[in-house]
Amino acid sequence: MTSATDPYLFLLSGNGKNGSVIDTGRRNYIVETLAAGEYTILATTYDLASTGDFTLTVRGLR
Repeated sequence: MTSATDPYLFLLSGNGKNGSVIDTGRRNYIVETLAAGEYTILATTYDLASTGDFTLTVRGLR
């Protein structure tokens, strides 16, 4: 993920409402091998007062 701000990612299992956190992208990326299923990616900034645009790239979908 790229952003002019300090980006932070969360990968959640399920639809995100009650999903558990699988990983956090403290380095602005997440590398995971996942089973088939439903997942949610939350993109935010480390400083919650910051706002900005994000570009999210997902690779390795099969």
